[in-house]
Amino acid sequence: MPIAVTDTKELLFQESGYVVLRFLAEDVVQHLDEVLEAIVRTLANRQRH
Repeated sequence: MPIAVTDTKELLFQESGYVVLRFLAEDVVQHLDEVLEAIVRTLANRQRH
């Protein structure tokens, strides 16, 4: 997918109140604990605001 299209989709999600997190498939496989920690940390930060 071209970057411009991806950036546009991400912007549309953010404007609708969503948070977009991106992870490489390789990172999910090799560093799942860190990926999950990043997700939990993001959710915790969103609940504070």
